[in-house]
Amino acid sequence: MVFNTVGSIATHIASKMVLPVGVSGALVDTVDLNRIKVQNFAQIGIASNSIAEQYQDIITDFSKADALEEAFAWASTVATSGGAVIMTTGTDDASSIKLGDLDVKDAGKAQTAVLNYLSSLSKETPAILRKTAQMSMDNLGYKLNHFKALG
Repeated sequence: MVFNTVGSIATHIASKMVLPVGVSGALVDTVDLNRIKVQNFAQIGIASNSIAEQYQDIITDFSKADALEEAFAWASTVATSGGAVIMTTGTDDASSIKLGDLDVKDAGKAQTAVLNYLSSLSKETPAILRKTAQMSMDNLGYKLNHFKALG
C-alpha cells in the first residue's frame, strides 16, 4: 500500500466513503488515534509520516470502522431529532428556502447523499472492519522481554 502517512490514509478513506462533514473533517485525528492504538499494541514507535506497510491496513480498517460508527451516529441523530431538516426534490433550482426563522440552505443535497450511502450499508460493517483489524493486529505478535532473576 502507498498510504504511509496519517493524511494519506484519511484521504483514501474520505475518497472511498460518503461521510458527513463533521466526520470527514476529523478523519485525520481519527486515523492518528488509531495509529497510536496500533503503536501501543505493537510496542514500537510508528511515526505519523512514515507508517510501515504491515500497519497500514490495520490502521485503515480501524479508522474506517470509527468513521462509519460516527456517521451512523450522525444519521440516527438526523433521523430522530427535529433539529435537522433535509429537503431534496431533485428538480428545484433554489439554493435556499426561508420561511420566518427557518432557513434551509443547499447543504441538504450532501446530507441526503450521506444518508443514502449509509442506508446501503449494514449496521454491522463497523464491527466487521474492527474485527478484521483486530485479527490482523493479533497476527503481528508483540515484543516480549525476558528477564532472569539474580540469586
